[in-house]
Amino acid sequence: RTKGEIYASVLHDINSPLTAIAGFVELINRAMQNTDSLDSPRLTSVKSDLKQLRSQVSHCFEISRRYLSFLNANEETTPAVSVQQILIDLKCLLLRHPSAQGHELIIDEIQPDIVADINGTDLLQILLNITINALQCTDSPHRVEVRSRRLTAQLELAQFGDGPHERFINRDGFLNRAPILAITVTDNGPGIGQEVLGKLFDQHITTKRPGRGTGLGLSIVKRLITESKGALHIETSVTRGSTFTLLLQAPQDAQIDLIAPAAI
Repeated sequence: RTKGEIYASVLHDINSPLTAIAGFVELINRAMQNTDSLDSPRLTSVKSDLKQLRSQVSHCFEISRRYLSFLNANEETTPAVSVQQILIDLKCLLLRHPSAQGHELIIDEIQPDIVADINGTDLLQILLNITINALQCTDSPHRVEVRSRRLTAQLELAQFGDGPHERFINRDGFLNRAPILAITVTDNGPGIGQEVLGKLFDQHITTKRPGRGTGLGLSIVKRLITESKGALHIETSVTRGSTFTLLLQAPQDAQIDLIAPAAI
């Protein structure tokens, strides 16, 4: 059963970079079609697309290595990863993603840069899953914003609860120690109903139309957050949208891992 869950997670996680790869290949094919040579502007464009394509392939390798390591029960030291680099990679992955078309996507960079106590590929996958869900919450044009901040004091966990409009994931396992990185993904879509909110992180639960969702994304998010001793707070209101706040350790004395996954 565990192996089956891992294989299903690999297929789900690798779908986003493969979607981007397919898009870049299509752009390159269009540029090369019915032409014997490329002028300077088109050549520059093709070179740029090839660079992005190479990055997406590297990201697929990162995902496969992570799950192979998990399958083999290999323990690795968790690197401190640049949050700024992850946000840059997130923006690059989503700008050409079909789910972003027709919607307003805002991803704010964080200055000055800070580090997060989590594997970089895990952080990127968490943010990809949450942000793509926000983009797909409705087909109507809407806005999705990703913003980050550094909290200098531990949280008062008593103010967070589980109710009809709120959930807090990994309360017992959360390492509530300052400084804390808080990344919020906010949408102004239709919100999440009470019945769905209660089972949102169960496997194979999806509100998307057939063929669009597998119901694996948020169960993967929950596992990765739990493994990193982080937490996730969800606030939602029907007709007014939802906010997902990811909470992670942001150690002051950590060195930034300059070799970030899927670095562009």
